[in-house]
Amino acid sequence: MTSLNCRNLVYFIGGLRRPTSSGKSGIDIMAEAVAGRVPAGTHCELHRYCQSTNARKFSHKQGTTIPVFTSLTAEEHAHQLSMAIQAKIEELKPENLILVAHSSGSAVLRRAIAAIVSSKIDHEHHVGHRSWTSVLKHIVHIGGMTTGWEFNSEVPKLFLWLGPMVRPFCPHWFPWQIYKGSRFITETRIALNRQYDRHREAKPIQPQEDYLLGTKDEYLTPADAIEVGGVVVGDNPKYIEVAGCTHSSILSGKSGEANLAVATFISQVLFTDGQDLPAGLRRIEADDIDDYLDPLDNEPARRDVKVDHVIIVLHGIRDGGMWAKRIGNAIKEICRSKPGDKESRSVRVVSPTYGYFSLWDFVRPGGRRRAVDWFQDTYANVCALYPSAKISFLGHSNGTYLGTQALQCQNLDYRCMILAGSVVRRDFWVNSNTGKEWKQRVSRLFNFRSLDDWIVALLPGGLEVLPLLGRWMNLGGGGAYGFRGLEEDREQRTIKGGHGAAIEADTWEQLARFLSIDTDKLMNQSIPEMKGHLAPVNPGDEPLLWAVNRFLNLTKIVRILGGLLILAAVFVCFLPILLPLWVVVGLPSPCILLDYPMASMLVIVLASATSFSCLKNI
Repeated sequence: MTSLNCRNLVYFIGGLRRPTSSGKSGIDIMAEAVAGRVPAGTHCELHRYCQSTNARKFSHKQGTTIPVFTSLTAEEHAHQLSMAIQAKIEELKPENLILVAHSSGSAVLRRAIAAIVSSKIDHEHHVGHRSWTSVLKHIVHIGGMTTGWEFNSEVPKLFLWLGPMVRPFCPHWFPWQIYKGSRFITETRIALNRQYDRHREAKPIQPQEDYLLGTKDEYLTPADAIEVGGVVVGDNPKYIEVAGCTHSSILSGKSGEANLAVATFISQVLFTDGQDLPAGLRRIEADDIDDYLDPLDNEPARRDVKVDHVIIVLHGIRDGGMWAKRIGNAIKEICRSKPGDKESRSVRVVSPTYGYFSLWDFVRPGGRRRAVDWFQDTYANVCALYPSAKISFLGHSNGTYLGTQALQCQNLDYRCMILAGSVVRRDFWVNSNTGKEWKQRVSRLFNFRSLDDWIVALLPGGLEVLPLLGRWMNLGGGGAYGFRGLEEDREQRTIKGGHGAAIEADTWEQLARFLSIDTDKLMNQSIPEMKGHLAPVNPGDEPLLWAVNRFLNLTKIVRILGGLLILAAVFVCFLPILLPLWVVVGLPSPCILLDYPMASMLVIVLASATSFSCLKNI
């Protein structure tokens, strides 16, 4: 029966779960346990979020968990959740809203809040009504995926082995949408962290938050629930470990006393002011929280709203990124020389590394996708530490691919973006579907086209022109032939040199000065100096190089041969797996395999190992 004077509305939100015959989920069990502890006479309503329980997008069958094979995107789940909560607020008109979310339900909930924070939600439904975030007082995250989940040694071994192999073939499956560094998670983190921008007048949405995590959780570590650089004010937020619980048993009732402790804790949150934790729960003290975090590029993991500008410098493949550290120091020196910023407190330079990235990692299925997820997670970490800052980007080679592909996140933008030795497709910025929209989120864009960058010209440039496969590989020769649609000298420059010409030592000071230009001077500013490797060249300066470059640009057959060479090397790596399958399905095999099977397989294995070794070490 609906209360006419509901003081507290408690809303339970379930996470991802496989369909079961019992029909009762962990969030159902926990909601019933809490309902049994509601004191008599309490003006309180307990409700559970219901949604479609099967793979069909529109279904009348409702349940309290997200189906494993849901056809709704994570964004659509967040929108539906926001609308459902808003409807309850308008119906019951409570004074306080308390949310209890489990697992991926936390990720969906955070996105619903982020949509309101970043004004990307449809507000027509809210006209004449107060938004549900205005009465939001408390959130309890149980195994909540704050920053997404990722593979680790505790994940069930079958999923740990099959997951990375399957992901390239079903990239839109719901679990991948909430993976650490995914677009959904990154956009959520950016929006929620930027609400703490010191320049904003609006008061941040900051309810009391409690994070409960099982000590045996297979999918999450404490670092996955703790926002890097997060500010702990008094008891907000609280991080609590639940002894002996896995990701699902923390709710299901299988852990006995631990489940009772969680239910008791939620009841205390709702109905009492008790500060003592039930037995089985342990508070992680604020001073110990950073023990679970990796500080970003050796910076103190503390939020700093005084920083106005962050510059991310990112290396490419077969590169440890030492030059990135050095150019970072040059940028800091330039900033220190500016009046009023002697300590360089308003500018930060971060040069994160994703480790040695071989040619095999570059071309294998899923290799670059995981690196993009890593970069998106890094960008969100930067926003968490420096919510007031505008972010600029300097990338080389594969770093340019990560920086540009991350623009798929709608909340991700750049104040200034410099691309050197780019392996991005030439039509990236003029693509009718995405390029023009992505370019609008880059205030200042500049690309260096190296005249004799044969690496990009023949390999990514070759893959770009391959029919179908070229689009699937999503690589191109922007660093050798230039991008279509970019204005020469203002947005793009042709320079002399090879793959690393634009990041040689004599360019660091020039790049540093360009990246540190004030915002109001940025739009009409070209690269300030033209000397050394950054000096522009024209056909009259290097006629032979121009002729060869033009020939490669117009003669696709030469570039195709380079692309096919890479694909052939990758194909040979998989021959020991493909040929037995070929025989099993009954397809005709080369005669030599039938006449000399053992010798043939030995040659194939040796060729595969040699090819893999070459790709892994060059």
